[in-house]
Amino acid sequence: MKETIEHLREIQKKLKTIGLIYFAVLILGVGLTIFRQQIPGAVITGAALLFYFFWLRKQYRGYSDEVAKASILNGLISGLKNPAYLGQEGLTGKELKEMAIFPVHLNNHPLLLRQGFEGEKEGMVIRGWESTSHYARSPKRTDFAFLSGALMTVSFDQPLAEHPDWVAIKRDLLASGVLEAFFREEGYHEIQTENNQFDQRFAVGVKDEGVYPERMIPRIAGITARLENISAIRCSSEWAAVYMDRCFYTVDVKAGDLPTEEQLKKNLLPERDDLWELFAFMRKNPSGVTMPDEGKTEPMENA
Repeated sequence: MKETIEHLREIQKKLKTIGLIYFAVLILGVGLTIFRQQIPGAVITGAALLFYFFWLRKQYRGYSDEVAKASILNGLISGLKNPAYLGQEGLTGKELKEMAIFPVHLNNHPLLLRQGFEGEKEGMVIRGWESTSHYARSPKRTDFAFLSGALMTVSFDQPLAEHPDWVAIKRDLLASGVLEAFFREEGYHEIQTENNQFDQRFAVGVKDEGVYPERMIPRIAGITARLENISAIRCSSEWAAVYMDRCFYTVDVKAGDLPTEEQLKKNLLPERDDLWELFAFMRKNPSGVTMPDEGKTEPMENA
């Protein structure tokens, strides 16, 4: 930890020195302009501003990312085995679209990732990102909206036997009419559960018509009632994913701020432990299928 803080301190000192030089040059350019040396003043001022916008600002962003990386490794995922920082890597737009956890439109709207991570826990590989993606608000695909928040995925060490393929999406996450169109496009059949309050907040869709994820629904209903940031949950036999809209686990840090060891060890995602427990529950309770003729409600027709 001391090496991490010292590394951040060195970056901070470098940026402070460069920032002072930039500020001095900028003042020189403005001063020349004021004292009727417009041409050299304009050239110096313009060069200083270009230097700031095309290089120095990125360095400030880089320092904030270094702090975020340290916070993730020492705080958020410190309890995972083989923790690693992924940054902007680890997931493609095509892979996110194929997850079918929510609609994704990729043409001219690439997937944006930041602060990615991965680690292992009890037969699972857990990954996460702060992501931004887009979806079409209308069938003509001329109007778009974006989803930005925390995306967590888990891969299980072995396929979950008899595990239904399902998704649960908050009804107010997407623009009007998009959820129904998404279910049709991905082949989801909307079902009613035995929890009316949950049904009012979430739409549950299954890939196999007539299949009911019996064991998971009470667990999902409970965790979504407790954790309001959860916006979508997707589960298959080999992996699962959770999306929390407008929820992030890192914060921007100014170049003048040096975090303490205590701050870097702090977990900035309150939902973390509940999500880890949910993933573990999925892995340990693979058989959760009940057909409607065994006492569950019939699937609803697609809208």
